[in-house]
Amino acid sequence: MSKARTGLTAAVVLLCLFLGHIAFRPPGEAVPTVLANREYNPFLSRPNEEGDLGVQTYLRYCAGCHGIHGAGDGPAAPQLDPKPRDFTQGVYKFTSSVQGHEPSDEDLFKSITHGLAGTSMPSWRFLPERDRWALVKLIKSFCKTWDDFAPPVSIPRHEMPFDLEDPDGLRDAIEQGSEVYHKTTTCWTCHPGYMDAAAFEELTGNPPGKDYAGILVKEDNWKQKVPPPDFRKDTLKSVRSLDDLYLVITAGVRGTQMPSWKVLSDEQLWSLTFYVDSLRPKSIVRQKIEALDKLWAEEDEEDEEDEEDETDEDSTEEEDN
Repeated sequence: MSKARTGLTAAVVLLCLFLGHIAFRPPGEAVPTVLANREYNPFLSRPNEEGDLGVQTYLRYCAGCHGIHGAGDGPAAPQLDPKPRDFTQGVYKFTSSVQGHEPSDEDLFKSITHGLAGTSMPSWRFLPERDRWALVKLIKSFCKTWDDFAPPVSIPRHEMPFDLEDPDGLRDAIEQGSEVYHKTTTCWTCHPGYMDAAAFEELTGNPPGKDYAGILVKEDNWKQKVPPPDFRKDTLKSVRSLDDLYLVITAGVRGTQMPSWKVLSDEQLWSLTFYVDSLRPKSIVRQKIEALDKLWAEEDEEDEEDEEDETDEDSTEEEDN
């Protein structure tokens, strides 16, 4: 993350804390009318300790960006890009659910806990777990039609078909993923293409177009023009592991042009995951390959030394005889 982005995130967190402090009500005191209104917030129509905890936590840490109504219109919102999520729509980009189904509580808890890299949404892992779960319930209640959504159905996670301890196998997986990216799923029609022109034409039978190395910017459901990431330089907001990247590719990104690719085979999904990761500056797969290459080279050196020692011992024995 750049120094400018880090500074902006820190400033936003401080602003949220300041605005939350102004709006904060100690437990037991009345909450703002707009949050206690049954028509507006059905969760709080049944006041209880958990509901009060969610309200107080939200006012203190979240309302500065997401707004008192949860509509993404807090005082800090005009200065932020991308804009804070509008909870009233009930649409969340990063979920583990099949398209057409609501996100799971665990999805929302994960976003709250880890934040979204490269944005002004920080990690709130320092909050007690109970507070974060209370936030999940409160955030869901901002959407009046939440109960109309189909219950969450998790995207199937297929077992990885590649041996993570075989560097040559991982290289083959990356190469296979490049073919999936450039030919099967044509990811380059939105993201950049990374294969050189000659190799691309040999693979697909067609020369790359003029926009092959560019990015296609489209509006999302929130009327924001957010460019698809260039994997060689841009931060992937919800990705901290290969499993996270696999999930984004398989589930898609809600409210955007990024579709679900769960129609692909297990091998295609994982090879595409490895290929996209291999493009990233801090690639997990590349680091794994480098570590294995180093380990194998050291083992080969040890084997050679052992063979030399055995040869020397044999020579010594022959001389003694």
